[in-house]
Amino acid sequence: DSINSGIKLGLDNCSEMLQRLNNPQKNFPSIHVAGTNGKGSLCAHLSAIASKNEVLIGFFSSPHLITVEERIRIDGRPVSEEIFEKCLLSVYKASLMKPILQPTFFEITFLTSLLVFSEAEVDLAIIETGLGGRLDCTRLVEAEVCAITTISKEHSEILGDTLVKIATEKAAIYRQNKPFFSLYHPDRDVREVFIKTAGSDLIWFSPKSKNAWEISKEFAIIIADHLGWVIKNYELNWPGRSEDKITWIPGIGCRVSAAHNIESIENELNLLEDKVVIVSGIGPGLGQ
Repeated sequence: DSINSGIKLGLDNCSEMLQRLNNPQKNFPSIHVAGTNGKGSLCAHLSAIASKNEVLIGFFSSPHLITVEERIRIDGRPVSEEIFEKCLLSVYKASLMKPILQPTFFEITFLTSLLVFSEAEVDLAIIETGLGGRLDCTRLVEAEVCAITTISKEHSEILGDTLVKIATEKAAIYRQNKPFFSLYHPDRDVREVFIKTAGSDLIWFSPKSKNAWEISKEFAIIIADHLGWVIKNYELNWPGRSEDKITWIPGIGCRVSAAHNIESIENELNLLEDKVVIVSGIGPGLGQ
């Protein structure tokens, strides 16, 4: 296992925890999404399209903006505090069985989400990876479809210092004989990683838009079409991710952005006009 700044990569802890919890992830199929940027947005668009098709969706994402319940959504709405706390208690009790396990915060929220989804009897879960893919605990879901968004340099001390190494870590979410969608990457060596990993299960996605939010929407429509969902008009407002403007100071346009690396910050800057004042909050940047 690799341990860095509170992140513990590896599947053993979570695999044991899932067994203690009677493997809730086996009670529903999942869509598993990895990538550097845009994975949460892709998941949110898929969730919104599914709702229009009367598919009951459980959606796990990270990080949260205000409350931890935002990470666990049923039909687009954060789980209630009561249900969250009930399932969290079950996870806590499972961790105290001998031998005692100490899951990370991310693992705890992920395990809690699976219990919530199982109890809600969701038709499908949409799962966003935390970090990488190969050793990310979300790899333990029963994925029927996998998707990769952008591949760019991030967390190099954990995932590797080249795009090929990073792509290899993320491509490892592939499940044999299941569709593996990937945003077409301009780097031939990165594309080769996906080709070698998924073979004939690989489906390339080449977007028409240059706008990151619109690209996520296009990608979601491609996957939804594969799943046989009817594409209907839908509204999606996800504070900090979608492009909604807010009123903060009268007469001054404001945006809230969760951009946390060079690629996503560049995407945000391309959407801005005129003179700009940026107010930035710097945190650990671990995304989990």
